Amino acid sequence: MTISLLEFVAILTLIAVIVALVAFVRLANRITRTAREVEHATKRVAALTPNVQALLDNGEAELVELRALTRTTSQIAGDLRAVTGEARAATAHVVSLLEGHATSRYAAIFAGARAGIDVLRRVKSGNGSEVIDDNRVGIPAGR
Repeated sequence: MTISLLEFVAILTLIAVIVALVAFVRLANRITRTAREVEHATKRVAALTPNVQALLDNGEAELVELRALTRTTSQIAGDLRAVTGEARAATAHVVSLLEGHATSRYAAIFAGARAGIDVLRRVKSGNGSEVIDDNRVGIPAGR
């Protein structure tokens, strides 16, 4: 029994059709699985979209507030620079005045101490306070 060329080509064609059919079935199964996964992913994205939108809206509102806070902070920093400059100028003026009058400064301190001691000396003993003794404070008698 010999196989003719036509039968041989028919057998090869049948084998090729069977192999193609098996490949097509496998490809169809893969495409079906991929379609299901894409559908599942689409549903998850659709479910997450409102949350993401709310998060974006929240972030935008926070960004607006941050910009306002930054503007306010910049204004405060500018005001602080101005106040610092004025304080620096006033301090420089006071220092220049005091440098020339070093002896006046010590006289002012002494006068302040003397006034404080005078106030303490004049405290009345009737209200539960103690009368300051001149000799304990170190003030000469007759003062």
